[in-house]
Amino acid sequence: MMRAPAPIGVLAMFMVLALIACGSPVPTPSPSPFLPRGGVLRVGMNIQEYESFQTDPDLGFDRSWDPAFAYSLSTFEIFRCCLVRNLMSYNGRESSEGGAELRPDIAREYPDISADGLAWTFHLKEGLTYAPPFQETEILAADFVRSIERAVRPDPARPQEDTFPFGPYAYYLTELIAGAQEFADGNATRVSGLETPDEHTLVIHMLRPAGDLGARLAMPAFGALPPGAADGHDSGYGQYLVASGPYMVEGAERLSPSLPPDQQPTLSGYVPGQRLVLVRNPSWSPATDSLRSAMSDRIEILQPTDLEDVLGALTSDALDVTTELDLDEAAVDLLRTDPQMSDRVFIRPGAQADWIVFNLAEPPFDDLYVRRAVNFALNKQRLVDALRPGALLLRHAIPDAFENDLLRDYDPYRTERDAGSVELAQAEMRQSAYDADHDGVCDAAVCAQVRVPILDDSPERWVAAQQMASSLEPIGIHLMLAQVPWDDFSGQAFDPAGGITMTFTIGWGSDYLNASAWFGPLASGAAIGEGWGGNLALLGATSEQLHEWGLPADSVPTLDDKIATCVAATGQAQFECWAQADQILMERIAPWVPLDVRSTSFVTSSRVQEMVFDASTTAPSLGEIVVGE
Repeated sequence: MMRAPAPIGVLAMFMVLALIACGSPVPTPSPSPFLPRGGVLRVGMNIQEYESFQTDPDLGFDRSWDPAFAYSLSTFEIFRCCLVRNLMSYNGRESSEGGAELRPDIAREYPDISADGLAWTFHLKEGLTYAPPFQETEILAADFVRSIERAVRPDPARPQEDTFPFGPYAYYLTELIAGAQEFADGNATRVSGLETPDEHTLVIHMLRPAGDLGARLAMPAFGALPPGAADGHDSGYGQYLVASGPYMVEGAERLSPSLPPDQQPTLSGYVPGQRLVLVRNPSWSPATDSLRSAMSDRIEILQPTDLEDVLGALTSDALDVTTELDLDEAAVDLLRTDPQMSDRVFIRPGAQADWIVFNLAEPPFDDLYVRRAVNFALNKQRLVDALRPGALLLRHAIPDAFENDLLRDYDPYRTERDAGSVELAQAEMRQSAYDADHDGVCDAAVCAQVRVPILDDSPERWVAAQQMASSLEPIGIHLMLAQVPWDDFSGQAFDPAGGITMTFTIGWGSDYLNASAWFGPLASGAAIGEGWGGNLALLGATSEQLHEWGLPADSVPTLDDKIATCVAATGQAQFECWAQADQILMERIAPWVPLDVRSTSFVTSSRVQEMVFDASTTAPSLGEIVVGE
């Protein structure tokens, strides 16, 4: 008989940490010398959809392919693998091959961090230059100041009384770097916390310790930007992008920095809505870049001629791989059973996950054992199959890559075939104050009618909600389900005073690879009721707040101290800290039921000899994929 694990104790935690500490950074793998370099990689992407979100004819701007405005992880990958180098970056590999570990890129080594965590000093490699037409321009520390200030400065397209930063990722730095918010508000002429004591040294002064600063700076918006390159290009800079990575846009060498935008030549490699062609950057050398293999001579990012038959383009070798384009799931499933095709089909986890969230201040979910009982009772596989067919199960608090796979085999609520266990659920319920006779069934009135609003956005969600209700009946929890429109649902779920007992479901994703972008918004007291957060469990709420919101509980668990410790850590120590936080949350607090990691199906052409995925973007690693003729 399977036994429910007891909440983590001091000895158990010590043993887990000892195992974690044995891990060490994985060296960057090199492509096999027997795999051919060169060739053309053809990538299918819905360019038209991407560009439609980046342009606004009414306001007169076009921000397509501007790294400051890259909004999807597939475009993040295009910049990371190929076009833009940052102070720190990733090796474009799976997390099992070190792909989740942040490494020096333009920086020649890991930054020096002051004892109080408030000053980060980056020393840059010397002699690196940009792609043509800036091939004579060396990459210097001031170039990173320039890209940061471009992203956080006030948006000139907005009225002066409505100050708003130019770049959508400005918040990631304005909350951390000294003087960045004042610069974003238009009250300073420079970001005071950015210092360049010499051409190859950048010092960043922080408002508070944040071990994820390097991961934030690895976003495309904060890559190297030479002087004059973006001047006059608040709109349309993507067409004049100066590359620092191993590739450049075909024809970029014909651009002239001295000419105004309307006199620049048209790039042969960029046709809006149709294609973006990348060719090798002659200024780049693999000797100066240990993170990118740049296997293909040419990468053609193409708008499929038939969006309804992308799978056909892949199986016929018209395309080699796609970004996040939807494929026919039924056809993909058939290919997986075909011995001739099965090794060309990949189901990959993304950077978004979903949970069922308990309100820790509302009965019966104010009781740890009830929350643990629900985790054991639910048939998670059936729920995920109903909600998101093909998605991968999430077995603990957040996806594996954000903890560098330290908890890959961790599943505290394991049941056979993930179908749930009444026996294990009742063993937890027996320990609850809501089970007076200790028979494993809640007999308190608060379990008789647990009202749960269900978003009316799809029949699949309603079916899954009914399955959830059925799974909880054997432990005495009777859900009263009611379909509601979005405004009603969000009004209850995201308002701390809304009184919702359970949220079915909440999803979350992050823009950069660090668990602080998950635990902070989802589990810190500061995130409750904030637009940037999703702490619907009310973890870390104070007694005063609970009283103010009219909630019955006097207190709720908190993870705030642990989050603060982890946020201040860096490197492997931070991975280990987040893994500990995950275990504490799942076993000692259990504020939610992990459901799934949203996943994407990929099929490759027969020309692909080695398929590689990037842990940092969850996308195909375009510079590492090997193609034959």
